[in-house]
Amino acid sequence: LPLVAKVGVQSPYDLAVLLSKEREFCSTMPTTEASTTITVSAPGKVLLAGGYLVLEYPNIGLVVAADKRFYCSCSIDFAGKGHGDEESNSIKITVESPQFHSNWIYHCQIDQECISLRADETNISKNGFVEKTLRVVLSYLWQQQSQDANLKSFTGIQSIDIRIVADNDFYSVVPHLEKRKLEPTPDNVSNLQKFLPCPVVNGETIINKTGLGSSAALVTSLVGCILEAFGASHLPNISEGDSDKIKATKKEEDSLLVVHNLAQISHCFAQGKVGSGFDVSSATFGSHVYRRFPKSILPKLLSHLEENDESQGKTKNGISKSTAKLLGELTHNSWDGGIYQPLTLPPGVDMLLADVCGGSESPSMARKVLAWKQQQEGLEGEQKENYWENLRAINSQIMFLFTQLSEVMNEGDLDFGKESKFVTLLADSKADEWKKVLHQHLQEESSDDTTSLQAAVSLLVKLRQVFKEARQNLKSMGDAAGVPIEPEEQTELADATMDVPGVLVALVPGAGGYDALACLYIGGSKVRNRIGQLWASRNTDMSKGKKICSLAVQGGGFGGVHGLCVVPPH
Repeated sequence: LPLVAKVGVQSPYDLAVLLSKEREFCSTMPTTEASTTITVSAPGKVLLAGGYLVLEYPNIGLVVAADKRFYCSCSIDFAGKGHGDEESNSIKITVESPQFHSNWIYHCQIDQECISLRADETNISKNGFVEKTLRVVLSYLWQQQSQDANLKSFTGIQSIDIRIVADNDFYSVVPHLEKRKLEPTPDNVSNLQKFLPCPVVNGETIINKTGLGSSAALVTSLVGCILEAFGASHLPNISEGDSDKIKATKKEEDSLLVVHNLAQISHCFAQGKVGSGFDVSSATFGSHVYRRFPKSILPKLLSHLEENDESQGKTKNGISKSTAKLLGELTHNSWDGGIYQPLTLPPGVDMLLADVCGGSESPSMARKVLAWKQQQEGLEGEQKENYWENLRAINSQIMFLFTQLSEVMNEGDLDFGKESKFVTLLADSKADEWKKVLHQHLQEESSDDTTSLQAAVSLLVKLRQVFKEARQNLKSMGDAAGVPIEPEEQTELADATMDVPGVLVALVPGAGGYDALACLYIGGSKVRNRIGQLWASRNTDMSKGKKICSLAVQGGGFGGVHGLCVVPPH
C-alpha cells in the first residue's frame, strides 16, 4: 500500500515527551556560528508476530515501533582553514558516542574519480555500523551533488560533528538499578536519568542489548540526520506549535522512502548479509504490517561496496563513480515489499517489555530454522510438520483481528486505557474470564447500545486465543529444528504473565530465545505495575546470572512522532 498521507502524534503527551528529550539532548550539542545542528530521531521495535517467516517473501510480520528512540545530531562546519584536516580536500568527521564512552574520527577524501573514508589511527575502537553507514551515505551525497543544485557542496566543508545517544531501554538497565538499590519495575526504569552510559568493568565497556533493534535505529537516524544536514531530505518535522496530526507533504513521503532504502543498504552492508529489514522499516515509518523486500536487489551493490571497503584493507581506491551511480539508482528505485498495512495498537491496549538477561544468537537460530524448513519441503503426508504453514495463516489472522479491533473501538469511541467501571472490571479479571465479566456487566447496567463493547471484547478474546496458537506453533517448530524459540523458562514466565489480571497476551518477540518477553495489556498503569511486580518477584527463583528486568517501553503508532522525524535544536 502507498504510504499514508497523515503522520502525527496520538496525544499532546507523546509530543511533549519527545520534545523534552530533544531539548535535553540538543542542549549538550556544541554549536558555532558557522554550523547548524540537525537532530533526527528513530524508534526501536518489537516484532509481535512473524518471527522467522518474515525472512521470506511474501510472509508478513507485525512490528510495533517502541516509544524508546535513538537520537542523532549533526553539524557541518564551514569555518576557515585550520579547523579541519590539513589537506584542503579532506573532511574530518568526528562521531561521539557518550554512552559507549567512545569517539571515532574519520577522514573523507574526495577527488574526481572516487570518494573514500579512512578511520583515524588514533581510534581505539571500531563501530562497523557507524563507519559503513557513513561510507554509504557520503557516497550517495557525492553522486547526488551533480544532480541536485540545492545540496550543500562538499567544497568548503572543514568538519562534520555527529553525536549519537539512545534511550536507556536499548541496553540493560540492571547495573544502574542495582547501583541505586532500586527494584526492576517500570516506574523505577522510567525515572532513571536520560541517556545513561553503559557500565565499564576493568576498562571494558559492557554492552548488553535488550532486543529493541538498536543497530537499525542507529543506522536509520544517522542516515536521516546526515541527509537533512546536507539538505538532501525533508523529513517530518516535529516542533513546538505543531498540531496533534501533521499531514505529510509529498517531499516528506519521498524523503522517508529514500532514507529507508539507504538505511536498508547501510544496515545490510554493516551486517554482511541481507536481512528481512523489518527493523529498519519500523525505525523509518513506525508500527506497521511488514513484507520484506526482494533479496535479489542488493547483492550486486553490496559486492561492489565490499570490494571498495577500505576498512577491510582490500583497496585504497574508495567508492568509484560507477558504484556510487549504482547506489543512487537503487536508492531511488521503488522496492517491492515494505509497508503492507499501517498498524496502531487499539486504544487502551498497550505493550510492556521485559529484559531477560540471558541472550540468544538470533542469526544462528534463524539458519537452523530455515535449514529445517528446507528439509521439510522434501517430505509429504504424515512425515511433514506443518508449523510454518500454520504460522502463515495465524499471522494473517492476527493482522485481521488487530484491524477489526481498532475499527470497532474507534467507531464505538472505546478506550481500554481510560478509567471506567467496565475497564476496571476487565483490568481486575483474567482475560479468560472477560466474556463472563461482560455478560454480568450487561445484566447489571442498562445501555441502549452495547454492540461495539460486545464486539470489542469478543475480538480481544479471539486475539488472545490466536496468539496462543502462534506460541504453540513457534515452540513446536523450534523443538523440531533444535532451536529454543520458546524455551521452558520463557514458557513458564509467559504463562504466569498471561494469568495476571488485565493481560491480553505474553510472548517471546522476534526470533524468540531467552533474552526478552513482550506482553499486551489493558487497564493502564495499574496493570502495568502489576506485571512489573510479578517479573521482579521471580528474580529470587532465577538461576545464578539471570535477572528479569521490566523496561519502560510502550508501543507507538504509525508515522509522524512514531517514526523517523526531525526536531530542531532548542
